[in-house]
Amino acid sequence: VSDLAVYDTQTGRWYIRTLAGETLAWDLQFGGAGFTPVSGDFDGDGINDLCVYQEDTGLWYAYSLENEEIIFWGIQFGGPDFTPVSGDYDGDGVSDLVVYHSIGVETLRWFGYSVEIEDPIFWDVPWGLKGWAVVPGDYDGDGRSDLCVYDEANGAWYAVDSAGDEPILWNENWGGEGFIPVPGDYDGDGVSDLCVYHLDSGLWYAKTADGELIFWAVQFGGPEFLPVAK
Repeated sequence: VSDLAVYDTQTGRWYIRTLAGETLAWDLQFGGAGFTPVSGDFDGDGINDLCVYQEDTGLWYAYSLENEEIIFWGIQFGGPDFTPVSGDYDGDGVSDLVVYHSIGVETLRWFGYSVEIEDPIFWDVPWGLKGWAVVPGDYDGDGRSDLCVYDEANGAWYAVDSAGDEPILWNENWGGEGFIPVPGDYDGDGVSDLCVYHLDSGLWYAKTADGELIFWAVQFGGPEFLPVAK
């Protein structure tokens, strides 16, 4: 089951708790200004780790909260014109390094790399429009992350498999202006759910892709915090 996590973009401090209210991490520093948090299980132990991506250089850094050790440090994949994306796109149980390119193009271009096999998984796959948010997750339960995007203007979600062939979600509404998408498995069924975080209030809302409500208006965070999918 996914936890609630927020990341202070100015200080690089993490705050993580379960839906039941148990604190997993509090005021833990990893990252800072100029780093983007990227959720995922980067060592394959079944537990999400802390990972950040340096926007100017395209360098990735990951740390195991469970084992209290560095997983990798300074792996280069991406750069100033790329945005990091979380997920396991080849189904090997380890999160991959994935970025998308949106500068100077109308359609988002996706690139994926496996740290395990040290080889690209997919390259230059088009999915989504410029200005849409990327919300990766396994929305069909096949064990592989899908390419998913979110249009904040109307709260619509669109998902396709990593090959870009099979649509999974199409114009599924959840959220809207002022809501940040936070994909994750919030009911523990192995399938990613639709979750949004209201930036001004710190309220969370989640439902399944089939439309079943999971929780409504859970308060955790606020205007100075960025939600992290766990």
